[in-house]
Amino acid sequence: MMGGLDLIEHDGWSQADAIAELMRTKGKFDSNRAPAHPSLLEWTVQAIPRYLAAREAEQADTEGSVPQTIPIRFEWAALYDRKGDPDSRGATRYERSVWGRRYASADGSVRDIWLPSINRARSNRSEAEKAAVADVLATGEVCPRPGFERPYRPLRNQPPLRPVRVRAFGYGCGDDKVVPILDWDQDEVRGRYREYAAPAFARAAAGSAAVPGSSCGDTGPGIARRAADQWLNGSGVRGAVVYSNHMGVHGIGAGLMSHQRSVITEWAEQALPDGLVRTESLSRSAVGTSKPANARPAVEGQGKRAEELRAAHARRGALAAAVVRMRSAELEAVLDGPPIFEARLLWQTASSRRAAITGLAEILGLEEKSGAPMFDDGSPEAVEAVFDTAEPGNAVVYEWRTPELTVRLRCLPLSGGLADKLALDPKVRPQSVALTAAVAGRRGELAKFLSDDGSDPGSPTLALVEIAHRSTFRPATTDPKFVMRLGCADAGVLTQFVVVPSNAKGVKTEKNVDHRVRSGWLDGLRQLGVRVLPEHTLGGSLPEDLRYAAIWMVKRRKDGPTRLPLHLPVAVLMTPMPEDSGRVQVQGWDDDTKSWTPYPKFLLGLVKKAEIPGVEVPAGQWITNVDWRKNMDQQRKETASFLQRMLFSLRDQPTVLIAHSQNSRQHWPWLQDGNTVVDLIKTGHAPPATLDPNLRLVRIRGGAGRETPQWWGTGRPDGINGLPAGLWTLPTTPGADHRIFYSTTEKASQFKKSAVSANRLAPRAVAGSGKNWTIDADKPAWNPSLVEIAVLGCHPTAEENRAGDDPEALALAMHQLRQAPDYLDALSLPLPLHLAGLAQAYVLPMLAADEDSDDPDLEIDTISDDLDPDLASAPGLSQELDPTEEPALSIW
Repeated sequence: MMGGLDLIEHDGWSQADAIAELMRTKGKFDSNRAPAHPSLLEWTVQAIPRYLAAREAEQADTEGSVPQTIPIRFEWAALYDRKGDPDSRGATRYERSVWGRRYASADGSVRDIWLPSINRARSNRSEAEKAAVADVLATGEVCPRPGFERPYRPLRNQPPLRPVRVRAFGYGCGDDKVVPILDWDQDEVRGRYREYAAPAFARAAAGSAAVPGSSCGDTGPGIARRAADQWLNGSGVRGAVVYSNHMGVHGIGAGLMSHQRSVITEWAEQALPDGLVRTESLSRSAVGTSKPANARPAVEGQGKRAEELRAAHARRGALAAAVVRMRSAELEAVLDGPPIFEARLLWQTASSRRAAITGLAEILGLEEKSGAPMFDDGSPEAVEAVFDTAEPGNAVVYEWRTPELTVRLRCLPLSGGLADKLALDPKVRPQSVALTAAVAGRRGELAKFLSDDGSDPGSPTLALVEIAHRSTFRPATTDPKFVMRLGCADAGVLTQFVVVPSNAKGVKTEKNVDHRVRSGWLDGLRQLGVRVLPEHTLGGSLPEDLRYAAIWMVKRRKDGPTRLPLHLPVAVLMTPMPEDSGRVQVQGWDDDTKSWTPYPKFLLGLVKKAEIPGVEVPAGQWITNVDWRKNMDQQRKETASFLQRMLFSLRDQPTVLIAHSQNSRQHWPWLQDGNTVVDLIKTGHAPPATLDPNLRLVRIRGGAGRETPQWWGTGRPDGINGLPAGLWTLPTTPGADHRIFYSTTEKASQFKKSAVSANRLAPRAVAGSGKNWTIDADKPAWNPSLVEIAVLGCHPTAEENRAGDDPEALALAMHQLRQAPDYLDALSLPLPLHLAGLAQAYVLPMLAADEDSDDPDLEIDTISDDLDPDLASAPGLSQELDPTEEPALSIW
């Protein structure tokens, strides 16, 4: 904060430029200091304009009664030389200074000091402290700030007169309050200094004994640092060091496994007061099986290879169908033969290129060599030269022909610095302007690069793009990943990224490059709509032709004079295809044409929604609760209109609309617990209405904001409390209309080495061994959230030509939708909601700064660019500003 204020008050920078520099350097301001924590940076961004506004207000209040004061770069130091007469400690020079922001009138008659506090301004300063501060202001000489362990050196040209009046103010950066501390003339300063400060200074100067500080008692955490053996061998008191994964790699695994969490919870229950008890355990649903009918099979050996071939053949057929759906009717009429799928590989390293070619062939069940181009010279050196010299319009092309479709892979090296860090012009201020220029330039270069290679914005294709690890790009604003996604999208190319192989510390992407590129291709095909829909096992309990829609609020740029965040509703529709098990048509809602469009075109169309004109906004503009309400009211109106148009299109076929509580309830208030009414719906100002006969409404609540708890299964009294999968219900009450259910899934594959009985605090016996012991300290623990499924609206009463809905059956269908066969692990959300959430990557890619995992032991499909939307920022968790604290928020 002080560094940013120095730029503004002493160097003449604007607030916007100073804050941009603060963020660019992460608070270092090009010094050798360590970078500041992101939370401190955010705090500083809001504190600086508040402080300056408070200072300006104080000057305006005293205009005329006190001369105006201006910022002073130099420090004031009260200096005293003992002239060869050292004190009892040997000191021959005393220097007293005051930390704070210094100001003085132009004629030097008034000196002010402002003392900022992190939260509230201090109002309980002692008389000695105030007198000491005042004396430095009244008698201090003007000195440049000295270097470390260097004495103060007064400037040669000192003010001719001492100040007549000195003032001190406390400022609370948290509560934005200014507290006057003192306002004295020279006589009052001298008297108070002799009475209060001088005795305190004398005691400090004469004392030689050590003065105890914090953690210096006989017991407590301080002793662990000073005398570890005494702590470890003490009286049985145990200590723990809290560590965050954001601090870097650590040898101790994160979290506690289910059984140990249950034991700790039972121990904590002993402290609960009378009348406060844990809720009853949930009961497993008996309406059907937990897994979908086409669940991912668990096979090994020869059976595993056969299953891989079957899945590749099915994937090929689904891809062919997706390509056909993306064609226009005119093009479909003139084309003959199998559809053609064309993809691009934009590579930087030969190892990734080779792995990517092999990986694409494997996941589509193709013979790699059968699709290879013919080279004039087949020597390795000559082949590499051909790949290296490829350019747009003259790519190295692999082509495979199958009965279902023709697959072409165009291989191009990323040349011309297209994957390099963004070059920001240091002469352009503010930095946001420089960033905008760099983004526009690189985006256009990418679009031209692909257009020169024949890409067509009207015919979506896919590119696997190799890019350096995010740690390579410093500062983070120079990471070109989101710009590459936008530039490719402008050319009609969907993108999936794979990290350049590296063995650098904290990266470790060299070991499993084959797995990474294979996973990249799989996620890329999912963007094309090649998905396997989990088939429910409920038979006639659900409508035969039931389809699934999902709505999601994606964040746009902050725009307009208030720069309040704007959110855009998007919707995805999944329609099962009857001709094949698990085959599904994936579409997105195009609100411009008021129609459903193929998922790839839907994603590419969202890029236009991100193109919002920038508006210059004064830095530090206050946003009041009135502004917040106006902004939210407008967004709610737009969301209601969107819902009405989209829902009207779903009237012709049975459909379940799925919404996410934390994501959407702020913009669609009907989803809130206090507003919703069972089996009704409200999308605007009109009164709640009955659901359309073909519509059902389900709300999903995930772990965001800790709104759903961690969980474990209850075993035998002397057994292990594990992690069972299934659909769960509240304890049954006869005649009750249960609408709330809970979904749990099997342990994620990356935690396969973490036993549910793992003990983080001590060795444990291996189950079944009788005497072998193991240590679990290095194993990460899985701490899953309970997924709540609320069936808000359905048709439980049977009518003519229609059986009544069973809410529990609908909940089980949502549970099974989390278990997509083409994902290695269960999803946090039902598949349609997951796909809707992934649209964020094309509306505002910097918010979806996806990155491969750095864990080399993860299995193929877990190393995925396909992020979990349930972990994204949830606009529904935001709240209206407190009207008692206005202005309450500063937005940048």
